[in-house]
Amino acid sequence: MAVLLKNLIKKVFPETILKTLYTQYITFKRSQIDTIFFPEYFLQDERFLVKHDEYPFRLTPVKKKHLDTRLQKQYTENEDWTQDEYLLVINEPCLIEPEQGWALTKTNKLIYPSLGFGRAPYVPKPSFFKLHKSKEVKYFKEIISLRDTGEKNYFHFYNDIIPKLFFLREKVGISDQVPVLVSRVLYESKYFQYFFTRSFLQKLTWVIQDDFYIESQKTYFCKPLTHTKKYFNRFLEFAPDLTTEPAGNDRIFITRSRTSTRFIENKEEVEALCKTFGFEVVDFEGMPLEEQMRTFARARFAIGVHGAGLTNMIYRRSKPMSLLEIFPPGEYFPFHYILLATLYGYHYDGFIGEKGTTKFLPGFYLNLEKFENKLKSFVAS
Repeated sequence: MAVLLKNLIKKVFPETILKTLYTQYITFKRSQIDTIFFPEYFLQDERFLVKHDEYPFRLTPVKKKHLDTRLQKQYTENEDWTQDEYLLVINEPCLIEPEQGWALTKTNKLIYPSLGFGRAPYVPKPSFFKLHKSKEVKYFKEIISLRDTGEKNYFHFYNDIIPKLFFLREKVGISDQVPVLVSRVLYESKYFQYFFTRSFLQKLTWVIQDDFYIESQKTYFCKPLTHTKKYFNRFLEFAPDLTTEPAGNDRIFITRSRTSTRFIENKEEVEALCKTFGFEVVDFEGMPLEEQMRTFARARFAIGVHGAGLTNMIYRRSKPMSLLEIFPPGEYFPFHYILLATLYGYHYDGFIGEKGTTKFLPGFYLNLEKFENKLKSFVAS
């Protein structure tokens, strides 16, 4: 019944309105209701084996003088943005709920470091009423939790999830026999299974969480620094050997369908324009992962709307490449791929679209004259 009701609401109300209302609800719930039902479990710094902050944009200075002034402004401000890195071992019983992966003490206190970005306002807290319903609990002497807010996203799989294992192995001598907890949605994803069959992951003991709770006497939580090249490079070890691929001078435009969360309304015109500059239009949706890797391995120039598929730029393996990232209009422009491109020595540029005409849909428009001028300078880079 609940699923049917959700589907009905989605049909009646536009997605953009639903997202706005949901964000407002989560913000209110977090500031008012959650503090009553789920107070924070405060942890002194001494409880952490590792705990410090870093400045990603100072560790990886980006070239920005050639960028749109809006991007310049944001990336300049980001130089004061910090990321935390920590390793925490809870040596007391805690409960991990299935929906988000939150860990709680026996007295319902939230352990914020159980999720890397648990303090973000958009991250929902556990349901108090669901928490106290009779559900199966599986007990463990110790467990490593890989549950996190980005577990449904391809980029965050590389950036935030699996690096926890690399980080743990660096910092503590942890046995492969210690169970590792992941959500079922992550475990069954095509990219998890791809690397599972090709790496040390298949040697580990996995606990796949769906509709049951985990209770552990000793639990490992950690968050390595994001956008860390050595962790991205570990994936290159498990991927197919693309070093024998010709360097390639391909030009690719990564298209997105109108059913995606971000799409170009006048995509046919944009794609036609790109073709006049020698770009091949490719669609990563439904494309096998290894083919996506090889597509980027051969790409001298790549254009794409902001999205997780751009993560595959790492398979170019630092050979010369230029990346043009297209953003929808807005106040915030995600920085993941300018940092990633800079780490691998690629030339990066960005282009911001204009407000779309399709009401309530996540589409946006590209001014063809402005975009053509950008293309001329981009292919000359």
